[in-house]
Amino acid sequence: GKGPCALLAEALRAVCKYLSAPFGPYDSDTPLVRPQEERRALTFGARRKAVLVPEHSLDMVKRIKNAASIAARGDIQRCVRGVSDMRDVRDVRGDVQPAYTVNDVVFAATAGALRRYSLAQSASSGAMDAARVRALTPIAFPRASDAPLENKWCFLDVPMPCALATPAARLQATHATFAALKNGPEPLIAKFFTDQNCAAPNFAFAHTAQQVMQRYTMVASNVPGPAAPVYVCGQKVLGLQVFYP
Repeated sequence: GKGPCALLAEALRAVCKYLSAPFGPYDSDTPLVRPQEERRALTFGARRKAVLVPEHSLDMVKRIKNAASIAARGDIQRCVRGVSDMRDVRDVRGDVQPAYTVNDVVFAATAGALRRYSLAQSASSGAMDAARVRALTPIAFPRASDAPLENKWCFLDVPMPCALATPAARLQATHATFAALKNGPEPLIAKFFTDQNCAAPNFAFAHTAQQVMQRYTMVASNVPGPAAPVYVCGQKVLGLQVFYP
């Protein structure tokens, strides 16, 4: 595990990161976002596009996750056979993380889709390799069984691996990023600043939220879909398409 000094250093970095979020750097100009001049002015751009995501099942995502995890475990076994000292074996196992999650697969696939879209819109691969692309990504906190039914969550500042050219590399980078976030103090610090902003007057809350969100390429939602069939005017809803203003 991490020592107290390492955790303290991570906590201090997270405090500076989220305290300065409304004044921090903007993501790079790419085909994914409006030019910085428009984002800084908080004006609505003329470009509006709806991207329809092909329907896919959670089972398919899980199959990808399981296949990637099995492949990673195979990498561990191949590495382990090449060493003789047990300390080296532990180091190898620590370097290769096979426990991919559904979230890892979806986030990495989204980063790949954003990269391909940008390249198709005439962005050069070199520009994408150097681009700053981040997502405000929600993270939920567990609650006790007898606690009030409320949605305890906050946004995290998460870099997207759009600079990486292969799905495997994007998945590995995504897993490493989220594993570090989950095992560090950053989520709790982000939640603290979120709570402070929510307690501020409406005009201050709205201004801070605008200043933060305009700096990111993507804002993800944690709203789940329906657990049972939904009907509108007697007709079964076959699919959902989310629009974010």
